Amino acid sequence: ALESGYERVLRRLANTGARIVALKDLPKAPHDMTDCVAENMQHLERCAFDEDGAGPNHFDVRAARAVDGVESIDLSPAICSQGTCYGVIRDALVYRDNDHMTWTFARTLAPWLERALERQSN
Repeated sequence: ALESGYERVLRRLANTGARIVALKDLPKAPHDMTDCVAENMQHLERCAFDEDGAGPNHFDVRAARAVDGVESIDLSPAICSQGTCYGVIRDALVYRDNDHMTWTFARTLAPWLERALERQSN
């Protein structure tokens, strides 16, 4: 149902003629990140987790591939390094729960996302 709904929305957007870029879902943390960080301020490595490995077969990626003209960007490389994902990066809390990014961290991604968009348009 998620894939079908996502694909329908992407098709409607693609029909507008605008450039459509879908952001792949973030790796899902096995715990609420705000609780983990609050409880482990001196040992933030305890909040790190292995990337979920949803990869190219995740519903959102399949839906984006199914619609002509839709580009997809994976934010995982900005959050995870060598298969490990972090709850805090450069003093910014990454997750506000177990799978949604904080507004603060999203703002830090602007330069990274701009470069990713430029690479895809070339």
